[in-house]
Amino acid sequence: MKIVADTNRVKFSFQKYCSIMISVTPRNDLIGISEIRFVENFDHPKSDHSALAHYLEGETGKKSVINFHIPNIIVTDKIPEYVFESFPEIAGLFLSEIFFHEVGHHAHRFQRHSVKKNKAEKFADSYAKAGYFNYLKNRRSKILNSYLFGSLNFFTFNKKERAMFKKNRQDLIAWLNENTEGIGFP
Repeated sequence: MKIVADTNRVKFSFQKYCSIMISVTPRNDLIGISEIRFVENFDHPKSDHSALAHYLEGETGKKSVINFHIPNIIVTDKIPEYVFESFPEIAGLFLSEIFFHEVGHHAHRFQRHSVKKNKAEKFADSYAKAGYFNYLKNRRSKILNSYLFGSLNFFTFNKKERAMFKKNRQDLIAWLNENTEGIGFP
């Protein structure tokens, strides 16, 4: 599978973090996805140009592509630019939710034939939750340490922002502890 970072908008190792996402994805669900692209603009005419990402289905499930629109991700504050540059582990976690949602569309279409077409978005959301959890579990110490650093960094963040980092860290720890068996992919 080819990973293409066709953006210079942020300093972030898309290749590294995308490879980690791929490593926690069920192998069969990736069959047919030939390329993952991080772009400045969508080039497909049917793309929703305000979307964060989109899945382009290839012929019979082959040569499918997932595109991430980095400017839209930054502008909507899904992942602020400073997070990409100062907290790459947190950015990778946020990006994983989008990644797994799009892989969920592919898996729904080509691997889970029993799921009805009108349930595609719900399936992709469930897939994203499982992927996000598995990515978090895989990178637990690095991600939680990033949140800890943000919560203690009074040079860069005000009291409210530091409290947000602390609360998010606590929420992730609680979620991990509540799901010791993990969250399986649908």
